[in-house]
Amino acid sequence: MLSSETETRLARLLIAQAKHEQRIETHRQILAKYDLFNPFTAFLRIDKLKKGYITEKDLLYFLEY
Repeated sequence: MLSSETETRLARLLIAQAKHEQRIETHRQILAKYDLFNPFTAFLRIDKLKKGYITEKDLLYFLEY
């Protein structure tokens, strides 16, 4: 059984996660309205080494340059 403090912290974490998911979904919907935005093309531009996936380092490199 979790302590009440742990339950409170877990609840706050889950609420924060849900809020971030809502913000992300809002941004997805905005991007979807742009005819010139292509998610796959964006993925390819970030995945410079053509690994087939994106890492944190890939994102940092992309945002720096």
